[in-house]
Amino acid sequence: MSIFDSLTHSMTTIATGGFSNYNESIGHFNSLSIEISSMIFIILGSLPFIAYIKFLNGDKKIFISDVQIRSFLKIIIFSIIILFVYLLFQNNNFSLTNLRVIFFNVISILSGTGYVTGEFDGWGNFPLIFFLTLMFIGGCAGSTACGVKIFRIQILYLFIVNQLKKIIYPKGCFYNKI
Repeated sequence: MSIFDSLTHSMTTIATGGFSNYNESIGHFNSLSIEISSMIFIILGSLPFIAYIKFLNGDKKIFISDVQIRSFLKIIIFSIIILFVYLLFQNNNFSLTNLRVIFFNVISILSGTGYVTGEFDGWGNFPLIFFLTLMFIGGCAGSTACGVKIFRIQILYLFIVNQLKKIIYPKGCFYNKI
């Protein structure tokens, strides 16, 4: 990777903008180290900026205790597992290269960065719909990532659960915990 390429990709990786000066995006380099460093900084750009401020002010457990960050990481892990299992049963020639492509594309698409390392359009319809869902979810609120944001989805989930409880138990008192 040249100095120009590294500057271009580093600025659009941390900002989750996803600009690449190659048609193949990050996949042009075919480098595990470039993909790993990109994934790390895409995840860092998808976390809420207030978490960094809290960390600098002494809250060293903010990245573990924040509900939004935990949910974001869980979504990444479960998405990778779901796509891995799907592709394992769909493709007879599954390899570790596909696992590398799954990792990178799940993180990139969830954050809205848009980098790609492989042609996942040949994986079938399920991964495409799954990636569309991940794009809709997006990253954490207070980050540069796109999408509805995880915090809003958590609030929507709690609202729906609360409304269902009120329908089932009209006189009940409930306590919601995120």
